[in-house]
Amino acid sequence: ISELLASTFRSKFWGWKDPRSCLVFPFWVNILNRLGYLDIRPVLIIRNPLSVAVSVLKRGIIKSLPIALEIWRIYNRLILRIAENYRCYIANYEEYLNSETLEFEVKRVMNFLDVATYDINSIKNWVDPKLSHYNEHDEYHLDNETIETYKKLTHFIELQKQLGCDNQWNEKC
Repeated sequence: ISELLASTFRSKFWGWKDPRSCLVFPFWVNILNRLGYLDIRPVLIIRNPLSVAVSVLKRGIIKSLPIALEIWRIYNRLILRIAENYRCYIANYEEYLNSETLEFEVKRVMNFLDVATYDINSIKNWVDPKLSHYNEHDEYHLDNETIETYKKLTHFIELQKQLGCDNQWNEKC
């Protein structure tokens, strides 16, 4: 794996999107560190648990709401562990689909990644608000454990915002 990564990823910036990465995140940190990538910056995007569960139910991947929510809890507990142990950016997926909060979130993630220049209009044109499949009026009952996990995640996001992590990333963030 190390040789493949070393020959493939030669740029200063690169990454991948795979929610399952949280399952083996320490493994990847170890490999990346051995390759000389010491400034690893996880960008963690969370989604509303019902949005995720309804999405997998509609796609037929899983047939049971309780199982879909349990998988969401497993992944998101791992995301919390990453957020507690690594300097990271964490945001809510729905914030990127909201025209009122998109620009703020883009600024936050770009500051975190030390990207000084970007075309916000291109980003706005690329984002499709119709990707949000969650209807807040869907009548599903969430268990307390799922609610608590989601509250912890959203609290972490709000804490980053309160600490001013949208302007300057430091050890507090």
